[in-house]
Amino acid sequence: MRAAARQMKIKSQLIEAQANVCEAWKAKRLIEIDDGERRAAWLDEILTQRALEVGGDPAKAIKCMINAAKRKGMFKRLRAILKSAWSSLDYIEVPNEKWLLDEESNELYEFDNGIFVAHAKFEENLYEQYGQIKIPPNTAKVVEVEISGEAIYVKNPESIQQATWSRVTKPEEMEQWLLKRNKRHLQQMYIENCPPTMSNFAPILEEYGTSSKAKQVLNGECDLESLNLSPEMKWFLESLKMNENEKKLDIPKRMTREDFQK
Repeated sequence: MRAAARQMKIKSQLIEAQANVCEAWKAKRLIEIDDGERRAAWLDEILTQRALEVGGDPAKAIKCMINAAKRKGMFKRLRAILKSAWSSLDYIEVPNEKWLLDEESNELYEFDNGIFVAHAKFEENLYEQYGQIKIPPNTAKVVEVEISGEAIYVKNPESIQQATWSRVTKPEEMEQWLLKRNKRHLQQMYIENCPPTMSNFAPILEEYGTSSKAKQVLNGECDLESLNLSPEMKWFLESLKMNENEKKLDIPKRMTREDFQK
């Protein structure tokens, strides 16, 4: 009895749903029949509103609307030119091995949280622990290493094993890999101990690099010897000094329409 009652209820709900779909389709057809009149009324409403905004002149309102449409079309064409075609990310590939060696460039590549770091060779089978972000060539081979002190020792430089990759297709896994990659990429400046990351250097630049001290550095007016900085940092600041030609450059604060269209 309960099963029969449940089936009757489902059947009643199905009939009601079908009736609602039919009514919605009829309403859609009515809208399509007089869509021209509806659109005309909508445009007339917009025109009236725009005319009030520009002083009650319909002709001026129409001209403003035409110019807005032209600008929209121009920006759409510019986006098509400046931005290459793109699609959603379907998958990413992650290497299964951590260390790759390329003998042609004398570089050892380490896969670290989504990026490759290239270590330079300084002796036979020995590589610096310090490295820079770099994509390995396809000729790089899988090797085994041993890290000791300040050096990385390659145990089997004669390896001919090719790198293998795993494809990640699950969106949540791809997101985790991309987050790890971005975090590691942003940490590179701190790993390399670049001058802007030093505690006694940061106040010179402040948050946006536009402090009065930073401007003095650019203009060559800063007394670097009075600053409590290492010789390397002073050299770095000295290299930022603008030459005479750079000082004469006039940076425009606005761009004209003609310049934009060139």
